[in-house]
Amino acid sequence: MVNLKTISISESRFDAAYQLLAQSFPESEIRNNNEMKKLLNHPQYRLLGFVNSHQELCGVTGTWDLGLFLFIEHLAVAPGRRGEGIGSTMMCSFLETVRKPVILEVEDPVDGLKQRRIRFYERLGFIFNPLGYFQPMLQQSGVPVPLKLMSYPEKISLKQFPALKEKIFKTVYMF
Repeated sequence: MVNLKTISISESRFDAAYQLLAQSFPESEIRNNNEMKKLLNHPQYRLLGFVNSHQELCGVTGTWDLGLFLFIEHLAVAPGRRGEGIGSTMMCSFLETVRKPVILEVEDPVDGLKQRRIRFYERLGFIFNPLGYFQPMLQQSGVPVPLKLMSYPEKISLKQFPALKEKIFKTVYMF
């Protein structure tokens, strides 16, 4: 396993973290720079960085504490470091520290890349739930993205889904 140190991203490292996110996600799936920077002061949001022994930023996660569960909004590995086990190391490190269920979104598994992403999370113990929604637009130029939820360590029930979706939309997407 790759040896990484977890750090909290502050304004001094924000630009490098945002650049990594911008390289890893389509524009429609991340907030603009200013909106993202404002989240650093949100009491429920944490932007974590993962650095190697040379203090190189290898990856970032954006997480929300939504009370009964944690929500991972973003997981990104530096493009030049992909395929080295960094994403798995980041997620294992994160999951070792949490004491709540974890939920994240994935795109519909309509092609090979999206299917591989789901398998990546399944290897870490996440469960694919066929429950989903369209991600609200995060930027003016964005388009809604159809998403499904994955959960750890247990499946989301049909009874739980409406409340989880409402909490995600009200807090993360601010709708």
